[in-house]
Amino acid sequence: RNQDLSAVQTMEQVLGDYDMDEADNAWLAKYNSKAAKGSDKGKALSPAEFEALVVKLEVLMQGAVNAEGPLGWHEQVKLGKVPKLPPAERLLPRGTAAAQLRGVHDQTQVLAVYDHWLGRRRHFKGP
Repeated sequence: RNQDLSAVQTMEQVLGDYDMDEADNAWLAKYNSKAAKGSDKGKALSPAEFEALVVKLEVLMQGAVNAEGPLGWHEQVKLGKVPKLPPAERLLPRGTAAAQLRGVHDQTQVLAVYDHWLGRRRHFKGP
């Protein structure tokens, strides 16, 4: 009963919800404080909006990874190896993420969350 997940579920359903941790909460509080003071061009983000944006970034990232077919990462995973992927900012550049989420979310919010998301990926040494 091997079914292609994309035929059954969307990538957002497969990835599930994102649960904020303490670092995310601290970042969001700082972002919202700046937004409230008008020192940031963006408007405040609720935790639910933040989590939804992170899930969307993860979906875009997964699409970017899947598009990197020539890397042969699928074969590496099948062999039980951890694939070496290019850095996230190469797979999903900031401008690309913003363009793909334009009209769905406030661009200032998208760029701010992208920067935080990328920083977390770098911290945890993920692609």
